[in-house]
Formats: sequence, C-alpha cells, structure tokens
Amino acid sequence: MLRQIPFQALSFELLQYLLNLLNRALKTVENPAATKAQIVKALKAMIRDLAHGEEINKILEASSVWASYRDQKYDLFISEKSAAGYLTGGTGVAGYLTMCPGNPSTMSSVPPPVETDHPVENNS
Repeated sequence: MLRQIPFQALSFELLQYLLNLLNRALKTVENPAATKAQIVKALKAMIRDLAHGEEINKILEASSVWASYRDQKYDLFISEKSAAGYLTGGTGVAGYLTMCPGNPSTMSSVPPPVETDHPVENNS
C-alpha cells in the first residue's frame, strides 16, 4: 500500500495540495510548524520512491514553495511545548541536568558532594 502513495500523489494532485498547505499559515491547526514538518517529511519520502521519485522531484523542484522548504530539516521545527530548564536547571539553580521546572523548591541549592571513591581497574 505504501508503494502506491507516490503514484496516487501524482494521479490525484496530492503534491500540489501539500505544497499549497506549506504556503499557508494553517491557523486552524494546533501546531502548524509540526504539521508543515510532517508534510516536508512525506514529500521527501516520496522523492525516494524508485518508481515515481524522479517525476515527483521534477514537480517539486519547479515549485517556488518547495524551494523554501526542501533544504530544511523537518526536525528543526520548534515545538510549542516549553522545555526550558531541563538542561540548565532554570534560573537560580546550580544547573542540574535532572532539574524539573515544575517544582524548583524541592531541589537543593547546594551541589551534590564530589565522589572520590571510584574503583580503579588494575590492568597489570
């Protein structure tokens, strides 16, 4: 079935429809950036189809809309979900990697002790 999608995309003008979606603001969609990222991912997958990829690529390359998206990596689209504080520990904290931004009052403001008792392998 998946092998039929590129053929159907050509037969039923799905490529033009997807390009039109990329060219719109998509205000009624919950996460427009992620939606556009998935469209780009799907179009790039269709280009790799052995039977119809070359024809699909010709159509996409003729599109000014595709020119704006073809070189972007779909994983670079930023999610609207906030991930602030996961790596830095938020503000006013010593930068713990495991810091949960939900309840910073439960974290100690003192860094953990340095471990000095590391087992050393004897390779002699």
